[in-house]
Amino acid sequence: MEFNPTKAIVHNEDCDLHYWYQGKGPLIIFVPGGNGHGRQFNPLIAALSNKYTCVTFDRRQMSASQVKVNKRLNPPQQARDIRAVIQALGFEKSIIFGSSSGGIFSLQFAHDFPEMVDHLISHEAPTVTLLPDASSLIEWFLHLMEVYETRGLEQAASEFGAKLIGYDDEGIPKVAKPEPENPGIFGTTSSSFC
Repeated sequence: MEFNPTKAIVHNEDCDLHYWYQGKGPLIIFVPGGNGHGRQFNPLIAALSNKYTCVTFDRRQMSASQVKVNKRLNPPQQARDIRAVIQALGFEKSIIFGSSSGGIFSLQFAHDFPEMVDHLISHEAPTVTLLPDASSLIEWFLHLMEVYETRGLEQAASEFGAKLIGYDDEGIPKVAKPEPENPGIFGTTSSSFC
């Protein structure tokens, strides 16, 4: 189906959450990760909206969903924002797809609102504390935070990106880039989140 979503806003706890949706059928909500914007899900929305109502949004403090004062990242707050978007569309349940830190927020949503979860897909959620080599990974994350604080976002992103595989593979569609300020906002609001 052609990508031609309906755009809307729902106000939740001092934030106007900007979301967009299209399609008919059971609801799938796509929860963005650290970059905060939902645009990377637009191709999925176009592909799935012939069978599902698909929605995504700009997370609190990111892209269009700004607040007056940025606060530390709060997974329960993010879960309540997910609930607000689902309820704004008039649904009682949803399939939840969360990617990266969006996977963490989706897991939090499932914990806080289990009655609203039809299915949960937590894609690449940074749940490193569950892994056998958790200590070394946490040390690496702490190192990245130090690099961010002492040498800046660009150097920290470069070191982080060096460990990622697959994103530049041939045939993988490129995603929309976030607003330039989003990574900086994420860096300043997520220092205790790993």
